[in-house]
Amino acid sequence: FDNAPELYDDEGPGYTSENRNWTSVSVTQEPMRYIEYVVRNNLPFSDVVAGNYVVANPFTAKLYGLPHGAALSAETFLDWKRIDYAPVQNYVQEGAQKTVGVPVAGVLTTPAFLNRWETTRTNKGRKRARIVLKNFLATDIFKFAQRPVDSTALTSVQNPTRNSPMCTVCHSVIDPIAGGFRGFNDNNLLRFDADDKWHDDMLPPGFNGTEMPPQSYGNALMWLGAQIPSDPRFGISV
Repeated sequence: FDNAPELYDDEGPGYTSENRNWTSVSVTQEPMRYIEYVVRNNLPFSDVVAGNYVVANPFTAKLYGLPHGAALSAETFLDWKRIDYAPVQNYVQEGAQKTVGVPVAGVLTTPAFLNRWETTRTNKGRKRARIVLKNFLATDIFKFAQRPVDSTALTSVQNPTRNSPMCTVCHSVIDPIAGGFRGFNDNNLLRFDADDKWHDDMLPPGFNGTEMPPQSYGNALMWLGAQIPSDPRFGISV
């Protein structure tokens, strides 16, 4: 909202309901437009999860605080192009204006993906990790173990997701991937802050047994996205 009030604030200068509608449609279509751009330009398909650029039309570019060049109009809706800048979020924290750069990892960091596959303070990114496994690694985590789990067998185990074999059979795979979404707020879904701490009761962020280096914590999803295409399951999934 703070990047482009003219697209959402009906009291803002330049606001029109038509522009608001085009913006909403643009945000919704962004992941598929990203894939379309990759295919049409014969780029490595790994860019779908690892691309360190944004594919935007004038509406999403304005929303993300990025340069595009075309005017906001229905005629330019289909003008999707690559922009090699990171989007930014502007918000007020403790009375001070704060501008934060958002990591970019193909479709994984698009608002449409993050909003559709939401998370909570108890889910801790695991739902998003399940979708990453399903959509990009041809893996259904729900088939790893019998469900539902017998909760009476876990009552004497401290932190069962890390210490009970009934839980770790799934959580040893899904929790490190969930850590790739660190920095994205559990409640606000899209709000990003690199300084947000991850959950100490979970396995450290990582992928396929490799822990994420601490220097990548500030852009964890970019690190995760770069690992996914190296797994043979990515090709199977595609």
